[in-house]
Amino acid sequence: MSKIFLSGGGNKTDSALLDKEFASRIKPKGALLYIPVAKDDSQHVKCLEWFKSVFEQLRRGEIRMLTDLNKRKGLSDIGGIYIGGGDTAKLLDEINKTNFGSYLREAQAHDIPIYGGSAGAIVLGKSIKTDSDLMNDSNQPANGLNMLAGYSVVCHYQEKDKDKITKLAQEIGPLIILSEKSGVIVEDRSVVQFGEQPVIIITNDSRATTIERGDRRPLHYQ
Repeated sequence: MSKIFLSGGGNKTDSALLDKEFASRIKPKGALLYIPVAKDDSQHVKCLEWFKSVFEQLRRGEIRMLTDLNKRKGLSDIGGIYIGGGDTAKLLDEINKTNFGSYLREAQAHDIPIYGGSAGAIVLGKSIKTDSDLMNDSNQPANGLNMLAGYSVVCHYQEKDKDKITKLAQEIGPLIILSEKSGVIVEDRSVVQFGEQPVIIITNDSRATTIERGDRRPLHYQ
């Protein structure tokens, strides 16, 4: 199974350690597929410029932007997939109506690394109610892609959010909690921290564990 990279949603300096590790895991003969559909169509060109400014320095190879998820091609020449941030509800809607989740699961089964940044990380989890804009929206479908063994992802975490997030964990289950300066790799039934700030894991019994830079901790799969 492929590694899944989750970023807390900061700028390219904040995610530099995780970005570098992701670039090193991309299959050398495959293109890097960039998916910016969480952003409005009018922003896609600027999104690609930003993306290239990060990853052209980290690896040689083709970068492809995919803005119509119905037009995806086979995975045989894809070396990695990056799902960018923006509007979580919009992104999940685009994924669901094109059945793009099946494409991501196939990529995962074929050991193609997948990166989710902010909204891109949140949709990979069990629930998207971790998005602060959706937390209290009862009309918004809650189900994410559930590719993280029953865990949901909190991004842009700040200490002032602690009580709210603890309560949310009691409602929706275990969480991977990321600040803008933190990220993790989910691999081999565990998480490895890559970032300047710690990551918090809340398990299904509501116990919180802090993971420091470079640490690996097991995930209790759901």
